[in-house]
Amino acid sequence: MANHFAGKLKSVLEILSSIAAIGAVIIVAMTAWSMNSRGESATTGVPKEPVLPKAAFSLDPAQSKGSPTARVALIAFSDFECPVCSRFTTTLLPTIEAEYVTTGKVVFSFHHRPLESLHQHAFDAALASACAGKQGKFWQMHDVMFANPKRLDRKGLIDSAKVIGLNGAKFIQCLNEQPENRDGVRKQADAADALEIQSTPTFFVADIVGPNSVKVRSRIDGMPPLKGLKSALDAALTASGSR
Repeated sequence: MANHFAGKLKSVLEILSSIAAIGAVIIVAMTAWSMNSRGESATTGVPKEPVLPKAAFSLDPAQSKGSPTARVALIAFSDFECPVCSRFTTTLLPTIEAEYVTTGKVVFSFHHRPLESLHQHAFDAALASACAGKQGKFWQMHDVMFANPKRLDRKGLIDSAKVIGLNGAKFIQCLNEQPENRDGVRKQADAADALEIQSTPTFFVADIVGPNSVKVRSRIDGMPPLKGLKSALDAALTASGSR
């Protein structure tokens, strides 16, 4: 009887030991994944340096708004189906526009970074904004789509086009038949890939060094607090002599 009990106890202990070992492996794997998702080294835990363009960075073919005499640019890499991008556009951007863009201090530049593996409508939404831009209403479409991020299927895009007064037939034709719009969105997405921008929104604060040309000063991954974003812009303006 004692030997039987001892044998069963040994078996139970072996099972528990195996479970503990498996749990340890899972914890290590999850830790490595978490560190990588924050841009840290899986082996050292040291945050990776953000990738910045070393040379002057072109704002073309993105959509930009602001004074031609502005010395600083805020560049947003964004996805119309991204909920955080929507929150930035509807909460922080109006303040940034009122205090920095309309006052002539900063240019705001929007660059497409559709996260196609996560958001099934993101690329088509980007195309829709380009088509709206063909009719001179990119920013109106930008605002409507970010205000309604759950209505980015084909019907929702067409409804949004009607809301902002686009020519519906031209809009649909543009979505279906104009490859240059698709190429323009893809060019911006590829440029974001080269800069290792894998999440949205991501921002660059940059000095304007020529027509549609900037030198990136800093990078912000994710939605910053308003105070932090304003501090970054103020620092760039001070350094450029614009304040």
